[in-house]
Amino acid sequence: MKREFVCTAAAGTEEVLAEELRELGIDPTQEPGALRFLGTLEDAYRVGLWSRVASRVLLPIASFRAGGPDGLYRAANDIPWEDHFTVRDTFMVSCAAAKDRKRDNSRFLALRTKDAIVDRFRERGGTRPDVDRDDPGVRIHLRWADPAVISLDLFGGMHRRGYRGDARAPVRETLAAAALRLAGYEGGPFMDLMCGSGTFLVEAGFIARDI
Repeated sequence: MKREFVCTAAAGTEEVLAEELRELGIDPTQEPGALRFLGTLEDAYRVGLWSRVASRVLLPIASFRAGGPDGLYRAANDIPWEDHFTVRDTFMVSCAAAKDRKRDNSRFLALRTKDAIVDRFRERGGTRPDVDRDDPGVRIHLRWADPAVISLDLFGGMHRRGYRGDARAPVRETLAAAALRLAGYEGGPFMDLMCGSGTFLVEAGFIARDI
């Protein structure tokens, strides 16, 4: 069964990601900050395994005009969350606001979405799933725009490669990988005279070793 997926990317790297997705056998449609494609879950997993440039891979499950936090709550509460996970699973909600909505409080909007999900489970069974911000079983992403979009975030932030722990680099790993791709690096000797936290060197190593 084919579904619509959304791959987000750093501004200016959309074409790099589109080229990468085409190499993975996916035909994307490009838009500012994201690419859409129709595919199977297997296609989405392939992106999760092999894309160096994608920030997130999202599976949209609802789109609506919320108006404000109360409308968001009602719309999120109407989603059949019980079809996606159970009270035994943990979850978290993240929120990204469109440019014209940046003044809105993203944390509050994520909280209202979380409340709507929890209340729906309580209304139907009396119990609720727990929130886990560090290692959730289910990640939910709210795109606060007009219309608003709620998606399942299949892999979380893909710049987190797993080798840094909780430490953060000045340059995101996905952006470093995009820069290397733009520079035409495909393997071989590599020197970074402004090494810093080593992000470019590590990403170059991943490319050279096909990791």
